[in-house]
Amino acid sequence: MMGRGMMGPRAQGDWMMGCPMTGMPGAAWQLPPGMTAEQYRSQMFQNMQRMHDQMAKIQSTTDPAERQRLLQEHWQDMYRNMQSMRGMGWMWGGPMANGQAAKPLPEPASAGAKLVTTYCTQCHAAPTPELHAAAEWAAVTARMSTNISNFNASGWRGVKVPSESEMKTILGYLQKFAR
Repeated sequence: MMGRGMMGPRAQGDWMMGCPMTGMPGAAWQLPPGMTAEQYRSQMFQNMQRMHDQMAKIQSTTDPAERQRLLQEHWQDMYRNMQSMRGMGWMWGGPMANGQAAKPLPEPASAGAKLVTTYCTQCHAAPTPELHAAAEWAAVTARMSTNISNFNASGWRGVKVPSESEMKTILGYLQKFAR
């Protein structure tokens, strides 16, 4: 079953109503600076078309190794697109939802900053500690630890998994400099 926002440009009705990225009622965040709702809609349509094309290629590929490579590419693109749709463009090193560029990590020579740089940047730009309140970081780091472990277990070779001690150091660092 497709959600209303997934129906494409020929769908009937105002399927963008309430979409956070169009500034409609119920908006949780604003469109990226300098982007109109139509530009956003066009970009999302292009992303969906790319996903469709990738799935068609995956379906037609018979070589298992090539299919695995295509699936990983597809998953990475899906993840990136979802984060961008959620206003988390900072993850790719670009401007944040508020138009600000990602800040350098505080105390970059500290053990915490080095671990954030080592582990977090395997999938996205290093998050600035101000992204969350201190109390929020425990849940965020637990989720990221699970994600990293799952990626590693699913065959994403080369993904480094932090030890329990390293995760505690990362959490302490992020909480120390949180907003």
